[in-house]
Amino acid sequence: MSRVRVTLNPAALLNNVAVLRGHCANARLMAVVKSNAYGHGVEFVARRLLGRVDGFAVATVDEGVELRAALTPESAATPVWVLSDFDPHRDAERVRRHALHPVVHDARQWGVAPALLEGQGALLVKVDVGMGRLGFRPAELAGLLDPLRSHPGYPEIRLLAHLPCADDPDDPRTAGQIRAFDELCRSFGLRGSLANSAAVLGWPRAGFDAVRPGLALFGASPLAGRSAADLGLEPVMTASTRVLSVRVLDGGQRVGYGGLWRARRATRVAVLACGYGDGYPRRAASGTQVLIGSRRAPVIGQISMDSMSVDVTDLRGVKTGNRAVLWGEGLPAEEVAASRGTIAYELFCRFAPRSPEYRLEGAS
Repeated sequence: MSRVRVTLNPAALLNNVAVLRGHCANARLMAVVKSNAYGHGVEFVARRLLGRVDGFAVATVDEGVELRAALTPESAATPVWVLSDFDPHRDAERVRRHALHPVVHDARQWGVAPALLEGQGALLVKVDVGMGRLGFRPAELAGLLDPLRSHPGYPEIRLLAHLPCADDPDDPRTAGQIRAFDELCRSFGLRGSLANSAAVLGWPRAGFDAVRPGLALFGASPLAGRSAADLGLEPVMTASTRVLSVRVLDGGQRVGYGGLWRARRATRVAVLACGYGDGYPRRAASGTQVLIGSRRAPVIGQISMDSMSVDVTDLRGVKTGNRAVLWGEGLPAEEVAASRGTIAYELFCRFAPRSPEYRLEGAS
């Protein structure tokens, strides 16, 4: 019997695309499916989004090759952007063969990319407007672009950038970075792509020609202080396990490694068949919620490798074999992530249960 079941809801995925479309109706939507579609399965996600989005984006050439293999042969013209990890010498042959579109962000790539991508579509050029990570400085662009644009038959050029603080709707830096990117696009007469999930939903002026949502596709909120439900998003993944045993502790007894949690009263404890060995965050704090029969119960004590304990004193009828939802339907992933001081991105990408059972909602 599987310890952890991961249920995927295709209808929620399509709902989330529609929500994002409503915020950027005039922009192309490039679905970011890196890290195995944020742990949701690249084949499951890409095949359902094919024809509903304008293209896809991944992090590496390896991911791009995997994505092409997951798609139908008829989708060969669908753009696939490679956002960060592209070696112009090692990856050149695969980029051509699989019709990938790498984003160029440094001089070493620039020396090869224009010729490599001739006839392959747009040349994607990353510029740094505040992330401080990858990309050319704005002052470098003229020296790069002007010689290329004067050459007959030069490829179409698009600018890309990334916003580091778009998740905070009150951060004043983001508005300045949007203006800086807009000025670059206008001065060179180029189309641009700037918005991630947070910018699509929180910064309307960041739309430009193409947006690159990732997390919001999967139904988690990318905005501080806003829930997924507030934004109209629905969770695609629901992760659940089962109750291994139910026992009663006397007041004063302790639970888990280190004895960090101590019962203040007689306490009914349900032990669940999931631990950090299954991908659940080890440092999830006591008080982190799970759902048993649609009712909330708090985690108590340290997460073990193979199990975790929850207080079900106030939940009548809990018994061995009951289903317990770890996150998803009825329990937002971002809420669970916040309990351990992280974000839903990490929860999805690092969740790797040892014996999962993947199901599509409504399927046998």
